[in-house]
Amino acid sequence: MMGFSSFSQSTSIVVGTGTDMATTGSTQISFDGHFVNNSDKADFSKATFILTGAGQDLTNGRMGTSVTLGGLVVGVNGSASGGTKNIRGGVWEIAGSLVFNDGLVVPQTSSNGKIVHTLSSALPGDITVNNLASYVNGIFYSKGTGTRLFPIGNNSGYFPAQLSGGGSQGDLEIGMQVFNSNAALTHGSEILDVFIGQYWELLDPSQSMAGPLVSLSSLGANSFIDPSIGTVVMGAPAKSSSAISLGGAPLGDFISGSTPIQTTDRVFTLGKISSEQVKVKIHNVITPFLDNANDFLEIENIHLFPNNKVTLLDRWGGKVKEWSGYTNVTGTPDASYDLSKMATGNYICVLEYSDGSARKKLSQMVTIINQ
Repeated sequence: MMGFSSFSQSTSIVVGTGTDMATTGSTQISFDGHFVNNSDKADFSKATFILTGAGQDLTNGRMGTSVTLGGLVVGVNGSASGGTKNIRGGVWEIAGSLVFNDGLVVPQTSSNGKIVHTLSSALPGDITVNNLASYVNGIFYSKGTGTRLFPIGNNSGYFPAQLSGGGSQGDLEIGMQVFNSNAALTHGSEILDVFIGQYWELLDPSQSMAGPLVSLSSLGANSFIDPSIGTVVMGAPAKSSSAISLGGAPLGDFISGSTPIQTTDRVFTLGKISSEQVKVKIHNVITPFLDNANDFLEIENIHLFPNNKVTLLDRWGGKVKEWSGYTNVTGTPDASYDLSKMATGNYICVLEYSDGSARKKLSQMVTIINQ
C-alpha cells in the first residue's frame, strides 16, 4: 500500500489500474492539468484536491463506481474565464468541505458523472462560494440531513437554491439544477406573473421528498421582483404544467417559500403574488397646469397590467381620448397625455386590463379642471 500526505503535479496525474493507495487527513493533491483515477483500490476519502489551473478534468475511470473525496478546492490561482472544471466518469462523493474560489464545475452527464455533497447531522458538510463566477453548471447532488445549499448556475450566471426545514427529506440523495427559460408553466388568477428568466428543477430519484421549504436565488431577477406587491416561490410537477404559489418573502439573496413542498413539486421559479391583493385605482382629479400636482391621469399600479386600454368619455358617452398600454407619466410625457386643451368638466374614465387569463374593467368619474 502506498500512502501519502501531499502531492503536487504541474501537468496531469493518472492512477493506474489496481494501484493500492491511501491518503491521510492532511493529504493535498494539487495539479493544473488532469487527474484520472483508474484504480478500485485507491482511497481518496481523506484527500483535498486543489485544481490550480484554468481548465481541468477530474476523471473517475472506474465508470459509475463512487470515489469519495474528503474535500475539493476548485480553481485556486486559476481563472474563471480561462476554462471549465469538469467532473467526469461516474460518481465523486464529496464527504466534507466543497470550496469554490473561481470557475465552473460541469458534471459530464447526469448518468455518467455527478457530484454528491454529503451532509452529516453530527458533522455538517460545508459549502463556500467566494464569488459569482463559481458554481456547478449541471446537477449538484446533496445527501444527508440539515439545510441543503445547491451552488448551481447556468451559462447566465450563479443562481443557488436551498432546501431547509424538516419533512421527509431524511438522508435522501437530492439533486438540483438551474436552466434557462425552456419551461412553460401556467398559473391561476391568484398569480400576477411568472418569472421566465430561469427555472430550478429538483431531481429526487426516490420520488418521495416532501416537507422542506425551498428558497430560490433572487440574483438576476431584480427587474422582476416588485416589493410593493411581493414575490413568491412557484412550484410545479413538470416543465409544462400548472404552478402554484408556495408563499415566500425576501431573505438576503433568496426568495424563501413559506409552504412546504409536496412530492409533486419538482420545478420551481418566482411569481408575483395574487393580483386580487393589488389595488388598481383611477385618481379622480386632473389639473393640467404643469405644476407637478395632478397634471396627468394617474392610475395606481397600472404598470403591473401592461396589456390595458384606457378610454376617456364625455358626459354624453362620446370618446374623447383613448390609450393602449397606458403608463403613468414619468419625465417628459407623450403629446397624447396632454389634457390642457380639454374643457373643464366631468368625464368617465374606463380602464380595461388583462389579469392573467381574465379581462377586467373599471370605471371612474374624473374631473378635469383647466385654467
